[in-house]
Amino acid sequence: MVGAHTRQYLLEKSRVVQQAPSERNYHIFYAMCAGATAEQRAAWKLRDPATYAYLNHENRAAPGVDESARWKEVCESLDALRYTAQEQSAIFKLLSLVLALGDLAFTESDSGSSSIAPGQKGNPVRP
Repeated sequence: MVGAHTRQYLLEKSRVVQQAPSERNYHIFYAMCAGATAEQRAAWKLRDPATYAYLNHENRAAPGVDESARWKEVCESLDALRYTAQEQSAIFKLLSLVLALGDLAFTESDSGSSSIAPGQKGNPVRP
């Protein structure tokens, strides 16, 4: 790579689990859910964004933003940076896992240990 230009950058790591009232979560989550092919969605176990706790809030829609076009741009950028198809899939599997982890609920036992709440194993929370 000879040079690059950054158009978007992210500073706040807490946005994944909690957003300010006027904010959405990271754009990659919405773009991935909107633009991934049926095959990719199945491989990464992606669902509709509204079913994820991390994405299910009043600001999930971004007027004027074409998430599918944004997805295409992300994929083209990764191709230009010479990420292999396997590397890209690994990245998106990880992002899908982050979304799924947000749907887990935990309980604390009398001894102070924690575990996944009953009914949560393999069953995402659906608001």
